Amino acid sequence: MRRSWLLPVALLVAGLLAAGHWRAHYASRERAAIPAATGGAAAVLADPGYPVRLWLAHPHQNLGWLARHLGDLDGWLAAAGRLAGLSLPPLRHFGPFVVPPARELALGLDPATGRAIVVLRLHPAVAVTARLAGVLARNPWLAGGEIAVRGESFQVGWQGREWLLRTREAELPAGGTAPAAGPPAIARLTLTSPLGNGGLAAGSYRLERRGENLWFRPEEADGASVPALPRLGRERLALFAGERGPEGTRAFVLWREEGDVPDVATLGAGDVAPRSLPGEALLRLGGRPAREEAAGGWRARGYSGTAVADALALGADAEASFAALGAAGGRVIWADPAALARLAGELANLFESLPIAGRQEAKRWRDLATVLAPLSGFGELAALLPAEPVAGELPAGCLRTPAAD
Repeated sequence: MRRSWLLPVALLVAGLLAAGHWRAHYASRERAAIPAATGGAAAVLADPGYPVRLWLAHPHQNLGWLARHLGDLDGWLAAAGRLAGLSLPPLRHFGPFVVPPARELALGLDPATGRAIVVLRLHPAVAVTARLAGVLARNPWLAGGEIAVRGESFQVGWQGREWLLRTREAELPAGGTAPAAGPPAIARLTLTSPLGNGGLAAGSYRLERRGENLWFRPEEADGASVPALPRLGRERLALFAGERGPEGTRAFVLWREEGDVPDVATLGAGDVAPRSLPGEALLRLGGRPAREEAAGGWRARGYSGTAVADALALGADAEASFAALGAAGGRVIWADPAALARLAGELANLFESLPIAGRQEAKRWRDLATVLAPLSGFGELAALLPAEPVAGELPAGCLRTPAAD
């Protein structure tokens, strides 16, 4: 009798262990790690010849999680690249995985020259299987060789268990040691010059989970460092994006407004004139001119009196965050990701219906809607991004859940 139940129990235990192993090491989910100290990925991260260096832990799991929420990961990566002003190299699916199962991914980019390199540190068994399959199938994506994507030529190669994709101008990593890393993180980013038209200062950053929230913060920030992030959430507000620089302080505001045209406004502090509104020239021709008012040291421009009045109040509320940026200035951002994604899609639809003049606006708003889609489950996004380090106020951003304080 005893033997009759031993086999089913053994099979059940083996099944549970296999399922646990699959979820831990292969299933699509958010997962953090620390970069390997040596190898090709480490060499890329240590190479100052690439002004943009990105590291991603367990890319088949983290990118798989993103793909599961998006459906079109390639489209999301392309949209994110356009918004950041970067041309990202291609990646290829491996069976059910977004990329071959790997411990880490390192990406080096030089936007000025177009040089790019990707290094995937594969799981040992996966590396052997992938390379052998590539040789048998004469597939240069796996075996190595020259490939062409979107009219560009790339070289695929191997260094031990590391798979490499690079432009012709990019040299193979000669080995190196990765910079000392802090705690485990989902991703790390190193910039030798500002990124996104000055939106993110040069430095090293990490993306990490802290409780229910996602934090983007500098490597030098310790666990207790919490910057004075803006808290501008209001019932109608979808986005407040402000910038303080040599030319003064300006901001763009977008509200959750029902109707054909979402409510928007622009702000300027002191003698700084607010920028033109999206589609202002076209809407003026259609009989909807902008209006402008000043109060409390701010000037606001909008399509409605409500938008202008609310923008002036928001400018006053955000003054403390602008002051925290220091003398060099920087950016203050507050957003409701779900509302902003929906409104960005509506604005893209609006501009797509306009003549040729609206096409570029439509592309920018469509890209923003695409990038924000996987963040819609968070209650707010808040970021304080000084152009230069300020004592007590490190650049950081946080995605807070609806229930977060």
